[in-house]
Amino acid sequence: MDQRPSLLSDLFRMSAKLVVGGLIVVVLLFFGTAAIIGGIASGIAGAGGDATAQKDGYVTLEGDDDTAEKSILRLRLEGPIMGHPPKNRSSFFFSDSSTYGYELKEDLDKAAKSEDVDGVLLYVSTPGGTIHGSHAIHEGIQAVKAAGKPVIVYVDTISVSGGAWSTAAADAIFADRGSFHAMVGVLGPQLLEFVDPVGLDVFLGTGVETRGGVKFNWIHSGKGKDFGNPFRPAEQWELDLWQTNLDQSYDMFVDHMVTHRGIDRRILTETLGAGIVSNAQAEQYGFINGTKTYDEVVDYVAEQLETETDKLKIMGPRKDHTSPFGGRLSETLARFLPMADTAGPKNTLCTELLSQPLVMWPVHLQNMCGK
Repeated sequence: MDQRPSLLSDLFRMSAKLVVGGLIVVVLLFFGTAAIIGGIASGIAGAGGDATAQKDGYVTLEGDDDTAEKSILRLRLEGPIMGHPPKNRSSFFFSDSSTYGYELKEDLDKAAKSEDVDGVLLYVSTPGGTIHGSHAIHEGIQAVKAAGKPVIVYVDTISVSGGAWSTAAADAIFADRGSFHAMVGVLGPQLLEFVDPVGLDVFLGTGVETRGGVKFNWIHSGKGKDFGNPFRPAEQWELDLWQTNLDQSYDMFVDHMVTHRGIDRRILTETLGAGIVSNAQAEQYGFINGTKTYDEVVDYVAEQLETETDKLKIMGPRKDHTSPFGGRLSETLARFLPMADTAGPKNTLCTELLSQPLVMWPVHLQNMCGK
């Protein structure tokens, strides 16, 4: 009788030690493996980088350094287009799949001045994003062209709104099969209104009770830009100021496409509005130059540089903005511990996106930010 509590207590302590010890082992194994893999990868990258590095810090991705006659720089424009990178960019847990317009502009400006770069191949897959980030990329493309170097764009799946703004000045734009384009329009703020509220459930947090329901208004410029909005109307006089700002941004967007792609203004404002088009329509209206696979685009670039594809070297910038673990670790934690990501990069990006006019596909914004 007297030994039972002691036995139970001992069993409890042993179980607790086993659980804690097991967790410690798992954590150590996880970080140890990550460190080893990261170190090996860094060593390989470093060795490869030293062997193939150009004087401007580029590394060879495809082609032969010894036999190449021409070299192009391949840059990527993927995910939502933001402006400047956030302060926590190099933090331990940070991971995101956005493109920062001013960062890409720096890469393009550097390419314009580099003796190692004969042209730029821009790999694009984006739903658009901020106006200032998109225009920064445009300015970078202009700098490369001003240096007498061609800029060729390859679209993989999607390049709408800010993607169209960013790449409009490129020498040629080709898209792979099944891609989407256009959506020349501007999104404003999303306004939610509770009509005649009568109660607020603070304790359970289940929401607001109203007599007149809920009104939702997504201010926009460009016919159909708020496609997907499940609610409707708002008082017009309250929205005039925002609407004027969006109209000015929209006019600037339309002028931009007219100037750099030669698209008829009426096509943009009346025929298409802010709609999405496929490759065939995009080529018909002037958004792209045609449909090509990635390999076919590389062949086209070689042609423009007056060389053979097997004598063309494709380079990439050698840089890493994340910590050794950052991206993979945050993805793993987010998968097994959803709360670990609640205040992370996604919230940071959505806060920035929802605080300004956007040239972005609304459906992607809704899926990404739940708005």
